[in-house]
Amino acid sequence: MAPKRGAIYALAMDGNGDPEFVAPAAERALIVSEDPWNETMQASVVVPIYRREGEISEHAALLQPSLDDAHYADCTLVLSLDHDDLGHFVDQASGEALAAVVGGLRAYLDIDDLMAKRIKRPPSVGRATFWPRQRDIYWGRRFGEQRERYLIVADDEFNVRAEQTAAMFLTSRDKTWRSRWQVPGGGGFVITGDIDQFDYNEFDDRARPDPKEFSRDEMAEVAAAIVDVLEL
Repeated sequence: MAPKRGAIYALAMDGNGDPEFVAPAAERALIVSEDPWNETMQASVVVPIYRREGEISEHAALLQPSLDDAHYADCTLVLSLDHDDLGHFVDQASGEALAAVVGGLRAYLDIDDLMAKRIKRPPSVGRATFWPRQRDIYWGRRFGEQRERYLIVADDEFNVRAEQTAAMFLTSRDKTWRSRWQVPGGGGFVITGDIDQFDYNEFDDRARPDPKEFSRDEMAEVAAAIVDVLEL
């Protein structure tokens, strides 16, 4: 049976899973993708859950909302996780906790600004080394011998400070059965439920694809589709 949105699962990875769950080790994962996606695909979009230690700032609480007295969800590590990597069902998130996670995801993915097509000021923090910008397209991980393209979807206020970012797979293949979740742009189609975390060194910042970025109109469509697939 496919996992349901709002369900919390233990993790069953054997050490070969995504590196974001290694340090600190996530204990659980919260399903945030809509049920039609979960039932169709072999993976669901999740937010990893960690044990809370100490007090946090108000800003951190937005991105790392508490699920209970002992655990929080890290919205800055949202990613797609194979169903095989989910262990046993633990609990169902409360409506209040799920609403807090929705707020964190909307902030991290810059949903409101993207849908409004706002032109934002560059981040106030400078960075001397390479960092990927929201709306940019980069060559990234390979599937077999083929190098693939990825669209950066995280807000630049996070990208300029972090060492990893959220990106979505960009394909040239138009498939009718997934039309609910694919958005045209960048010379192909972005699959809005196929989101993953990438270290910056996984992107080629020297040789960029053509086109190099999504337009603001295209990105607004992507944001609207993210709202649908994650029920934001």
